[in-house]
Amino acid sequence: MDGPPYYIENAEQIAGMFKALAHPIRLTLFAILAQGPRNVNDLVNRIGLPQCSVSHHLKILQSGGLLKSERRRTFVQYALMTPSLAELVSYFDRCSGHFGAIAQEDKL
Repeated sequence: MDGPPYYIENAEQIAGMFKALAHPIRLTLFAILAQGPRNVNDLVNRIGLPQCSVSHHLKILQSGGLLKSERRRTFVQYALMTPSLAELVSYFDRCSGHFGAIAQEDKL
């Protein structure tokens, strides 16, 4: 038998993703990005934190394998690494009862 009981093949990678999400600001950014790609200025305006703080948290989410980025002229646009990651927001919403409301405010 390889590994401990109930071994998950990608356990280290999955743990890294959850570690990257383990902060309220990063969870908020993740929920917003689950609605679609955004640039840093959009995110700064949306959550009201300094650009350096938002960029720091985006870098952690990207290092955790949750986000990808693309340079577009003078700005960088961020998006979820895969669309299926948006399902996490729905899952968190079902668990907490209100997490997804953060991302839904854009639709009001």
